[in-house]
Amino acid sequence: MPDNAPTWTFKEIDQAFGRVKGSAFIAFKRVRDQLIEGQDYLYYNGFEQPDVVEALKQQQRLYTASLHAVVLHESAYRLIAAYLQAHADAPPRPLNSA
Repeated sequence: MPDNAPTWTFKEIDQAFGRVKGSAFIAFKRVRDQLIEGQDYLYYNGFEQPDVVEALKQQQRLYTASLHAVVLHESAYRLIAAYLQAHADAPPRPLNSA
């Protein structure tokens, strides 16, 4: 995927959809089995790659308390967006309640 391809973070998706903090993360957890790390999204461990996480925080793309970062490519964004649209009226539920 080219470096200039658009990417999204959970914070950006929460804001774009007017959802509470954590909504995009929960949606990601629900659709993650359809995604491939490195292709559909990138995971940055804040302990191993603190510079990346800090840069995303400085760009205000992450929540302040975020320790790690997930950067989503178009395919992941579309799945998460579809999930949020399909569940627009439902409040976020804990991950252990399917």
